[in-house]
Amino acid sequence: MSERSATRPRRRVRVAIAMVVLAGAAAVTAQATLHAAEARRALERARRILGGAGAEPLSSSSPQDRLVLIDRAATLTEKAISRLSGWPLAPLGRLPILGRDLRVAYTIATEGRAVLDATRDAAAAADPLVSGRIDGPRLDAASHAFLRLAHTLQEASRKVRDSASLVLSGSGRRAFLTDVRAARRSADASGRALGLAARFYGSAGSVRYFLAFQNPAELRGTGGLIGQYGLLESSPDGPRLVSVSPIGALQARTTGAVALSGDAADRYRRFGVDRDWTAVNVPPDFPTAAAVIVDLYSHATGARMDGVIAVDPLAAAKVLEASGPIAVSGVHLAADNVADVTMIRAYQSFASDNAARSRFLAAAAAETFAALVRGLRTSPARTLTALTEAARGRHVQAYSTDPADQGAFASLGITGSAAAPRDGDYLMPVGVNVAGNKLDAFLRRDIRYEVRLLPDGDALATASLTLRNEAPPRLPEYVQGPHDARFRAGQNRQFQTLYLAGGYAFTRATLNDRPTLAEAQVDLGALALSQEVDIDRGKAVTLAYELQRAGAARIESDLMFYSLLVRPQATAHPDQLEILVGAPAGWRFLRVPPEFRVDGRGAAREGFPLLAEDRLEFVLARSNT
Repeated sequence: MSERSATRPRRRVRVAIAMVVLAGAAAVTAQATLHAAEARRALERARRILGGAGAEPLSSSSPQDRLVLIDRAATLTEKAISRLSGWPLAPLGRLPILGRDLRVAYTIATEGRAVLDATRDAAAAADPLVSGRIDGPRLDAASHAFLRLAHTLQEASRKVRDSASLVLSGSGRRAFLTDVRAARRSADASGRALGLAARFYGSAGSVRYFLAFQNPAELRGTGGLIGQYGLLESSPDGPRLVSVSPIGALQARTTGAVALSGDAADRYRRFGVDRDWTAVNVPPDFPTAAAVIVDLYSHATGARMDGVIAVDPLAAAKVLEASGPIAVSGVHLAADNVADVTMIRAYQSFASDNAARSRFLAAAAAETFAALVRGLRTSPARTLTALTEAARGRHVQAYSTDPADQGAFASLGITGSAAAPRDGDYLMPVGVNVAGNKLDAFLRRDIRYEVRLLPDGDALATASLTLRNEAPPRLPEYVQGPHDARFRAGQNRQFQTLYLAGGYAFTRATLNDRPTLAEAQVDLGALALSQEVDIDRGKAVTLAYELQRAGAARIESDLMFYSLLVRPQATAHPDQLEILVGAPAGWRFLRVPPEFRVDGRGAAREGFPLLAEDRLEFVLARSNT
């Protein structure tokens, strides 16, 4: 046999071997692809189920239902881990480049298992609370369980984020990180809130809060005049409302002033914020007002306060919506009438007897608090949801002298801060009634904010506020005034301030389209533009400002980013807001906030109620990209 003819069988053998290897590799690849797809599907189903289980300590679903969902997600997660750690995925996962998708998927699965274990512990710790068996040890145990869950979520996020970038399943990694980030915030806030609640289940008086009952029928910066106040103390059985008294009782004991700090100290001192209990909450920033309340209470009584909680009739309506109606001196109070009765009708019914009105309002406050306590014991999920809704509109605000507790309140979003954001635009309207009447129960406020972005990121803006006095005729003098010769019956006098980003300057101010003067001052890191205006019964006035700001938007390569933080004042009626953002020449909108529409004028949303703080984000791109 020649050498050439001898090489042919060897070549055919090599080809056959190569084909066998390729076939085997194809089979392994097909099997690996199938197993990887099954693992991804299992992880995706587990993620959706776990989302349904919720991270809230007192969600509307029963503890048993949540545990069933958690166990179902755990089964799917274990299935995915089994696939990823077995043949053929485990060997492929050890390959330097080709295995990175599998390694990240395995990290997601194992971290998901740790999250599920912590979620199961948190759900079990919340079970007694949902059942109404609330006490200090149970609240403390639940607090620790949710804080451990938050820590587990944070570690899971770190490990997955630090893993190799995915190629084929990047969306799964992004979804995992997004879900974990949201769940961590929720678990952390829940743990902090439960820890705060646990402190009220201690020795009598170990925790003491000033409870301010604000009445937005007579506006102040944080919401309304503090007509009544209470002392909220800890006790072995939980929070106890020790007393409710008219604020005048404190005023009679106040003989001095407290120190004010900040850029606007002189302005607030002009209102008597440092010494007058009817003016302590003129600043719109609740931490500022609450610190004054704590200091002034200590000066007046010699007693300490650990913090301040402010509520108003709109919060009471939410409480009664969850707990059911109450009766006060034969008057039926429910969610649909408590605000009207306590803000207006009480002043009509007791027009000639201020002492009787104060007793009625104090009794209404005490009964509402009792309804809140009952609701927390019998239907905690519904009651806490009601309080959360009230807090969104600043009808519940809280402050603590302890920095850690204040941080917990901040994580819950109930501090009532009015400090300007560090970046982006800012808009917060604030009215203060200076006529001493209760006509803000009939005040309506419309705000229009139109900003035109320029190609370099600067902005030209116009801001206007229209105030309408819809007070009916023949109201009691205590409601409509006048209280002295400076005013007329039915006249609402407002010290109206518009808070804007600190980088703005105003070039023109008008009142009813006529040029006017306006007070401009730096306050809380913002530009505060103020005018004092009169609004007669049945009339309206419009204040407007023309503004300009450098660097209102951020430009990165071919993208422009513009954000606007809007904040409400806790008013009797929500403000109506209209916003229009115009794009610069050569730019187009890439992303706008929900419910905004884009047309030839720009991105706009018209006539929507300002019910809660909101950060509106806009992204623009150059038209040629």
